[in-house]
Amino acid sequence: MAGDHEDDNQAARLRKPLSRSEAEAAWLRVSALGNPARTSAASSQAALEQRIREAAYFNSERRGFAPGCELEDWLAAEAALDA
Repeated sequence: MAGDHEDDNQAARLRKPLSRSEAEAAWLRVSALGNPARTSAASSQAALEQRIREAAYFNSERRGFAPGCELEDWLAAEAALDA
């Protein structure tokens, strides 16, 4: 069936690691999701933490994932999202 083939393709794409440009595009889509004012405080906080987590990951990636700067990556991500 055609639907089964599409499901297999989607599952294969989900298992494949994202390239940097694909990850950045995904980040932009996530950060542009709906208005947090319409959601509950808990889901807004969870969404904010996820955006910070992803931004901190990209900060770490830019440093080559060198250990020892995790807190700085997190704080820089928070500051960038607050701006």
